[in-house]
Amino acid sequence: MSIKSWHGPQLEAVFALIEEAAAKGARCPTRDEIRAHLVAAGHGGEPVRLTRELCRSGRIMIYVHAKNWRVAKIMAGPHAGKTTMPPPRPWAAYLRIGETTERLSA
Repeated sequence: MSIKSWHGPQLEAVFALIEEAAAKGARCPTRDEIRAHLVAAGHGGEPVRLTRELCRSGRIMIYVHAKNWRVAKIMAGPHAGKTTMPPPRPWAAYLRIGETTERLSA
């Protein structure tokens, strides 16, 4: 059984949380915030595995900046193209996590 089918409700809950943050221009939810959201919704699941699956399936892309600041870009759905809040300083992304993971030149 794939992680996608096994964690369907959890994936949808995490996607909805990240999509809502992007729609509002809010900061990308942290691992602890995602975990708390899953628990409050009555789900389990490991945030890292779930966000990775959302990336690998092409639904979101995550850019990692200095100080582990993450910007999520919605790639599918009505909010496609929207991103969460950019970093507070002009830090260049050094990692892009999507269908593949790519180190970016700084």
